[in-house]
Amino acid sequence: MKYAMIITGALSAWIPCSMQAAITGLDEVSTSWSRVDYANNGIADPTADSNGQDAEELVGSSTLGVLFTDFNDQGDNDDSNDVISFRTRHAETKNGGTDFTSNLYIGIDADKDFVIDAYVGVNTSGNSAEIFIANPDYGSTKKPNANNSVDSSKLDTNYVLVETITYLPASGGNVSWRAVTDADTAGAGESLDLDNGGNTDYYLSFQFNFQALATVLETNSATQGDTVYKETELRYVVGTSTQNNTFNKDIGGLDGNSLFGELYENVGAISELTFASGGPVVSVPEPATSSMLALGLFGLLQRRKR
Repeated sequence: MKYAMIITGALSAWIPCSMQAAITGLDEVSTSWSRVDYANNGIADPTADSNGQDAEELVGSSTLGVLFTDFNDQGDNDDSNDVISFRTRHAETKNGGTDFTSNLYIGIDADKDFVIDAYVGVNTSGNSAEIFIANPDYGSTKKPNANNSVDSSKLDTNYVLVETITYLPASGGNVSWRAVTDADTAGAGESLDLDNGGNTDYYLSFQFNFQALATVLETNSATQGDTVYKETELRYVVGTSTQNNTFNKDIGGLDGNSLFGELYENVGAISELTFASGGPVVSVPEPATSSMLALGLFGLLQRRKR
């Protein structure tokens, strides 16, 4: 079994990684995945808030959200074969089609500076049908002057990794495009049509090798040389586009497109911290704070005894 050190605040402990890494199929219900949360009033994405349509419109609720992750460590000690998966929720499929017909980009911040260090996603532009990992395109500027807002974010189209899409249920499938079902809501009674557009929402799920992503993040983050592993704390920006190098349709967590020029961190367009292996990063009180609280409670009890 793999073990790793989790450090949050000033508290650390060795725990088995199997507690952090669920092994989930791409078609599994969303309650088996880890939801990625946003600070913006708990709403993962407002509905009907973009100029996109069909698969271009991201939708989400405070119950199940718009973005999910999953991690498979294959149950062994070999980090090179770990697999990371992402899932996004969309308003519907285009004309009842069985394939995803837009571009989905997820920007990843690995060093907590609210600047994108790598992009991953699904590209169906032109004749493409591929999963990719890409470097940010900084152009003539350097961090933190680019890739920290929608308008300043751009992908380098010389992709680091490219995998041809194979839809489930085909053998070796790396992408799933399926309708949201009642099972995904765990009986919560959540609508299957969040934008009230008259059609059932769809999930796009895809997966690829985590080590390939970690290598890109390690190279591009401000803390170059730091190892990115499953317990690394990440933030995400998710969006759709009709172009192969920029966001131009819907952005998760952001209502409309009037704030595309504002910093991600200022408008709720970037997620809360999330472990690469899934699950939110929960703050832990500093030991000194915990001790003072305990002493205060002890003193109060002593006074009440008099």
